[in-house]
Amino acid sequence: MVMYVLEVAEYIFRKEKFVIRDFFSREGERSSPAFIEEIEELEKIDIVRLKGPIDMFTIPWLDDLKDKATKEKNFLKKDIILDFQHVTHVDGATCAMLVQTLSQLKHEKHRLVLMNVSSKLRNMMDISMIGKMFTIYKTEAEALEQLKKEEKI
Repeated sequence: MVMYVLEVAEYIFRKEKFVIRDFFSREGERSSPAFIEEIEELEKIDIVRLKGPIDMFTIPWLDDLKDKATKEKNFLKKDIILDFQHVTHVDGATCAMLVQTLSQLKHEKHRLVLMNVSSKLRNMMDISMIGKMFTIYKTEAEALEQLKKEEKI
C-alpha cells in the first residue's frame, strides 16, 4: 500500500512539474518545447536532440509537435536522427513512439536513426522485440557517415 501511495505521489509530482515546464516552454511557440534541446536541419537529414524525460507524460506533446511540424515544415520529408544523449528517463511509451515514427518515415521512404541511446532504452527495445527494427549509432559522426554512404547506393 505504501509503495502504491508513493507511486501515485510521484506520478502527480511529475505530471505537475511537466505541466508547469510545458506551459512556459510552449507559450506562444516562442521557444522550443522542454524536451527538445535543438533541431539541426541539414540538407537531407534532421538531427533532433532530445532532453529530459521522454515518457508517457511527454509523448503526447511530441506527437502534437510532430503533427504540426509535418503539416507546416515537411518534417517527415527527410531522414531523421534522434539524439538521446540528454534524455533522463524513458518508458514503454518511448518505444511505442519510436515504432510509430519509424513507420511514418518508412512510408515516406525515409529513415529513422537513433544515437546515444541509454542501456535502459536498448534493453526495453530488446525485451519488446523492436530492437532489430532500429539502427543505433554511438556517435553523430558515425550516423551521418553511414546515412550518407547508404544514400549513394
